[in-house]
Amino acid sequence: KWYVVDASQYTLGRLSSQVAAVLRGKHKPTYTPNIDTGDYVIVINADKIKVTGK
Repeated sequence: KWYVVDASQYTLGRLSSQVAAVLRGKHKPTYTPNIDTGDYVIVINADKIKVTGK
């Protein structure tokens, strides 16, 4: 399955953790750590992502 994410509404840390979970397949009920069950993610508007902190 393919996911398209618009990054202009997210902060860097929150988006990266959500994308990492989808890539690993942790959002699926059949998640197994040693098997690649992840999906594909396309991030658009990555240049508009919000970066907070120092």
